[in-house]
Parts: sequence; C-alpha cells; structure tokens
Amino acid sequence: MINISLLLLNNVEEKAGGLFDFDGTLPLTIFQFLGLIFILERILYKPLSGIENTRVENLKEKSEKAESTLSRATFLTDLYNTEVSNVEKKINILLKQDDTRLKDNFQNRLVEINQSSTTTIIETEQDINKKIAGLSSNENVKSASTTIAAIIINQIISK
Repeated sequence: MINISLLLLNNVEEKAGGLFDFDGTLPLTIFQFLGLIFILERILYKPLSGIENTRVENLKEKSEKAESTLSRATFLTDLYNTEVSNVEKKINILLKQDDTRLKDNFQNRLVEINQSSTTTIIETEQDINKKIAGLSSNENVKSASTTIAAIIINQIISK
C-alpha cells in the first residue's frame, strides 16, 4: 500500500507556481471558510449572543431593582433620622419643662416649710415668754426658765 501511494505521488506533475496557486483550491478554500463562518454563526454564535443578551437584560433589571431598593432604603434612613431628631427635640423640651416645674415646686415647698418653721418658732417664743412672765415671782425660777428658753430656742433654730 505504501508503494502504491508513492507511485501515485511520483506520477503527479508538479506545477511551477509562485507564491500563489490560483487553480481550483483557492476558491474552494474561500468557499469552505465562508461556509464554516456561516455554520458557526448559526450554531454557536447566535445562541451564545442570545444567552448573553438575556443575561445583560437580567443584570440591568437586577441593577435597576437594586438601585430602587437602595434609594428607598436611603429615603427610609433619612426619614428615620429626621423622626429620631424630632423625638429627641420633643424629649428635651419635655425634660426642660419638667425641670422647671420641679424647680418651682421645690421652691414653693421650701418657702412653705420656711414660713411654717418661722411661725412655729414665733409661737414657741411667745409661749415661752408667757410662761416666763407667769414665773416671774421667783427670781431663781426666772433665771432658770430664761436659760431653758434660750436653750430651746437655739435648738429649734438650729434644726
């Protein structure tokens, strides 16, 4: 078999050609090339480009959905922050009002206690003076009662 193919090759005349051979092989090669391009485009490239277009559309939809979600989240965050700041302002106003009210109540109560203690001291002093006047007959009793009255007044005032 090998001998037959060698014989066939020897019988084939070699043409003297240059760099390009323009017999039937060049148009056949061009036709094969165009046919392969056509087949590849129909079988391989169109389905791949369809898949790519579908993927691009899906990515665009997901991107738009993500952007809308992000803008909604940003809007809700801003709304939340404004609501929190409004509530904080209201709380500060209420705390200031409560502080003022408690301060006023404390001052009023302090004034009432001060007036009550002053009234009690005056009444006690008058009562002691009446008792001292009743005991004025005896000088020893008078000096002892004055001392006792002074001690009682000092203790009441110090409280």
